[in-house]
Amino acid sequence: MKVKLRGVYDLELFRYLKKIGVKHFAFDLRPTSFNFTPVRKIVEMLESAGGPEDRYYFMFGTDKDFVIEQLVGYIRKKVSLGHENCFLEFTDARDLAACAKFGIPFVWRYMETVDYRKLSSVEHLCGISLSYQYLEELRDSNQLYPFILEFNQLMRDDQWIDLTLDWSDHLSESVIDFLPAKTYSYEINPKVEDSYRHINMGLVSSHLEHAKRILNLEP
Repeated sequence: MKVKLRGVYDLELFRYLKKIGVKHFAFDLRPTSFNFTPVRKIVEMLESAGGPEDRYYFMFGTDKDFVIEQLVGYIRKKVSLGHENCFLEFTDARDLAACAKFGIPFVWRYMETVDYRKLSSVEHLCGISLSYQYLEELRDSNQLYPFILEFNQLMRDDQWIDLTLDWSDHLSESVIDFLPAKTYSYEINPKVEDSYRHINMGLVSSHLEHAKRILNLEP
């Protein structure tokens, strides 16, 4: 089990996260996101401090295909990323087949409007991101166990669950114990910033240490 940080936007933050043991990083390439990071900044981070054990996720929303192809193609060429450490992450995708056509392993953020029963047949789909808050709602309506049981039965052996957490979530064993998640993801937001794009490193570290104790996580 691993912790993943979404919205890493500068070299200082990247280096700090690596120093405290984080190895999974998601870079936000959605132009309307507060965590949007230009490609040149991502390349700078990976060239300056990237490592062979790191895993990189490139986040997209409803971007045009040619934009995704050009941006990811450029990054992979500059820093020689392969399928073992380079992933796409789609936050608003309704067409899973369209996500698969890039030929790159990808993580898909779960949407109720998409039939998840087809997940096992989607090529290159490796991770399904579920919100902790959504799972709490299922628990409160007595639907959590059937949902997770069906999910586990449908997923291929090479697919995993990525659990999205908020910094303010009060984690409950009644949810966590049912969920065999491989990665636990937090996103940089104002709750861990002193001001816009001024991260409170100590606060991030204390939150992650607390989560690792509760979840028995590796970095």
